[in-house]
Amino acid sequence: MKQIRHMAKRIILLLTLACVTMAVSAQDVPFKRKYFPDQRKEFHQAQKDLKKGQKLAGKGVESRDKALQRLMSAHAFNPQNAKLNLAIGELLLRGPDPYKALPFLETAHALKPSVSPLLKLQLGRTYHLHHRFQDAIRLYDEYYATLSRKEIRRSGAQAGLWKAQSIIGDSLMQQPVRCFVDPMGDRINSPWPEYAPVLSADGTRLWFTSRRPGSTGGKTDAENLPF
Repeated sequence: MKQIRHMAKRIILLLTLACVTMAVSAQDVPFKRKYFPDQRKEFHQAQKDLKKGQKLAGKGVESRDKALQRLMSAHAFNPQNAKLNLAIGELLLRGPDPYKALPFLETAHALKPSVSPLLKLQLGRTYHLHHRFQDAIRLYDEYYATLSRKEIRRSGAQAGLWKAQSIIGDSLMQQPVRCFVDPMGDRINSPWPEYAPVLSADGTRLWFTSRRPGSTGGKTDAENLPF
């Protein structure tokens, strides 16, 4: 009996230590020198990379790669900073490989959910892209619940649209149907975003939106894509 009680105490102690360890590991660590007393040189370099990366990130798509390089260098020194994980996640989410944003946005949310009012929407969108539709719907709902009536009228439509898409996506995942997607050749397909196809009634003509260079608008957006 004594042995059982002793083992029970040890189990409780181990569980308590595990919980404490998890709580400590999930703490947001600011970029302040007092948190890195024995790494003065490394801290200054990481802080320099952080500031330069933030500055480059604000210059648009042409500086994205350089910004990511600097921010990732700072992240290697301090991966437990919510703002830094958010900044990296936002850059990746707006880039050509948005799926890579997931671990950084998840970490930012775990460290400090209030780090940005848009974080739940961004994380929901990333789950959406990973086909984790139920997680996406939950985050969209949580984001929507934070909006005032004025904010709902101004920007709630995007969350509503993505939620509707996730609901449809989830239903399709529950009842998968085999289908085949074939490329239509270089005259139609290009490396640029293309969408909204419309086929003529007789099936001989196809209209679609293409963001390739040489489009009729002659302008580029914030992502450097023609329109």
